[in-house]
Amino acid sequence: MAAVLTLAGINDLKRVAPLVAVFHLEVSLTTSDPHRKAATTKLLDGTPLGALYLIGPRAAPVGHIAISHGFSIEFGGAYSLIDEFFIRPPISSKGLGAESLLTVCKLLEANGTRSVHLEVANANETAHQLYSRCGFSLRTNYHLMNKELN
Repeated sequence: MAAVLTLAGINDLKRVAPLVAVFHLEVSLTTSDPHRKAATTKLLDGTPLGALYLIGPRAAPVGHIAISHGFSIEFGGAYSLIDEFFIRPPISSKGLGAESLLTVCKLLEANGTRSVHLEVANANETAHQLYSRCGFSLRTNYHLMNKELN
């Protein structure tokens, strides 16, 4: 199955919102509908801080990849963080995940991104295997830490 990625815009909110809601439920994120809608709207409204790609046909996407951007001295320039990566379960084991990841990495590289980061649950062995097959590796001696700000 060939990965078709489409850069989503504000007019795609009605297609993106259910995907984000299902993803958050699947990974046990306790976000409210208003919170998800507000954050997704900011991303779809053209912020330079990130982008969201629909996976599959725009009219009926089967998943999404949300990306944020930053800069790293260590990696020598721009980096991207895959904030969310979701493909509906009936389709998720058909090779579309790997194709989607490889395609988005090529798009990011073509736009000057030097490295791509993502986070994955320790217990999600299936995702670990997928990400490894796509060239991602665990960073030894490092953990991602977080502090929420108001």
